[in-house]
Amino acid sequence: MLIRLREEQRAATREEQAVLVRYVGWGGLPQAFDPRNSEWADACHELIDLFRQMPEGEYEKARRSTQDAHYTSQTVINGIYQGLERMGFSGGYVLEPAAGTGNFIGLMPEVMRQNSTFFTVELDTVTADIQKHLYPDARCQNKAFQAARVPVCDAVVMNPPFGSNKVTDETGTRMGEKLNNMSIHNYFALKAIEQLRPGGVMGMVISRYFLDSTKFGPRERIAEKAHFLGAIRLPNTAFKKNALTEVTTDIVFFQKVAEGEKLDVDEQDWWVQTGTVQDRETGEDITLNQYFIDHPEQMIGRMAISNKMHRGSCDCIASPADGNLADAIRQRLQVLPENIYRTRAELGIPENVLADDDRPILNLDHVMVGAFFVTPDDRLAIRTENDYDDRHDYRYYKPRNKREVVRIRGMLEVLQAARELQRAEQNEDYTDEDLVPLRARLNEVYDAFVAKHGCLSRDVNKQALGKDPNAPFLQSLERDYDKGVSEKVAKKEGVEPREESAQKAAIFSRRVNKPRRRITHVETAKDALVVSMNEHGGVYLDYMSKLCGKSEEDIIRE
Repeated sequence: MLIRLREEQRAATREEQAVLVRYVGWGGLPQAFDPRNSEWADACHELIDLFRQMPEGEYEKARRSTQDAHYTSQTVINGIYQGLERMGFSGGYVLEPAAGTGNFIGLMPEVMRQNSTFFTVELDTVTADIQKHLYPDARCQNKAFQAARVPVCDAVVMNPPFGSNKVTDETGTRMGEKLNNMSIHNYFALKAIEQLRPGGVMGMVISRYFLDSTKFGPRERIAEKAHFLGAIRLPNTAFKKNALTEVTTDIVFFQKVAEGEKLDVDEQDWWVQTGTVQDRETGEDITLNQYFIDHPEQMIGRMAISNKMHRGSCDCIASPADGNLADAIRQRLQVLPENIYRTRAELGIPENVLADDDRPILNLDHVMVGAFFVTPDDRLAIRTENDYDDRHDYRYYKPRNKREVVRIRGMLEVLQAARELQRAEQNEDYTDEDLVPLRARLNEVYDAFVAKHGCLSRDVNKQALGKDPNAPFLQSLERDYDKGVSEKVAKKEGVEPREESAQKAAIFSRRVNKPRRRITHVETAKDALVVSMNEHGGVYLDYMSKLCGKSEEDIIRE
């Protein structure tokens, strides 16, 4: 269905939305991507055939998502919204990282949803496309949260990926650099807190390791920025029906400190620490967050060793006495403070601005996505994909060393001179004499670069420019590149040493681009074709005449 909607380039109907909403991602279904699994072989091959109809790379993205694409159940989402409502939140700018197909959007209470604008982030392209068809009013960025820049929001709701794998922030902001090398769920929690405006609130369901890890550095950093309001430990069956996985998770609530408020970290320290409790059956120690040690009633079940093969592996096991999960969550939400949320108007906070925005907003229409450029404050940057509302987004480039910066800046000078000459050659208002100073400028900057850094085709220069889309154009400015032979290598191989060399392309010495001619009618097109054929010695026209068995006049007419 999604393939058909893409081909027809239209929005989904209500009937089609009813089908799309049933998609729950690939979390818990690694078998569907394993052709060696005989029980799943047919489904696996069918899946491969379907993904062949989609853009390259989508199959691999889906296969990787089996590790963490576990969508949130309605019961848990309802519990998070009930918690936000208790705190007084009734709508505003809402962020959902790792949004999946948008369950948090679809299940938001109606009154709250009418007063809210959603900003979502979703890495998987298929999932993001489904979300856009289900909730076209949400502003969805199809990228990793590590690369996303979003507005300062009033609330965050999320179910971040679980895992110990480390992530690197790609936004190029000072805040982002401070989040590097954290486990993925800690990264999401900290970055989400940073995206909240003062007084904003957050409700998330997250791996128990966020609270139970003995490495409490991430919790300390959050404690410096937000009030911990309470948590509920869910039984390991909370995601079993919806996401086909058994994992122990927590619902956790925070409120960002108010403007000018000094947070007493010592008062927050109690939830940052961990302690131990004993398994009821084995007597083994289980590491547990101090909050749950002090408030065991906030756990829907009891902690127990679940896998003796992995030290510290334990789960929250529910008992029949815990009753209905929805009722159990609702009961434990009573610990949250009531009506503590204040609107932007009440606090005098301005409307939307980008979070962590220590960079000026720039018009980058002239810069291709992925290309290097120099900012007005003289810093090297790379344009990234458009951010929300079609803002031009970019990140500052972090070089490996100072020489790399000089090397890239030098190539950008050559690029600018070559592009200016190219545009002038294509402009019919420029005479050959007008091109002389532009050509001289190109030769000047190119010769200066080669004298300092070697030919553009040298490996170190190509590596520095990386995946910049202008790289092929720069390489075309040289031909017959010879990397040379150093004296040391020449002596070893018994050959003559020679210097690195490359021939300059024709644009350095003569006009290679003819002015563009505006085609306004058939006769103009015919004239332009004849001129083009004559300029190339009639070779193409003669070839086509022999190939088609038609006269040259007939070919031009056709």
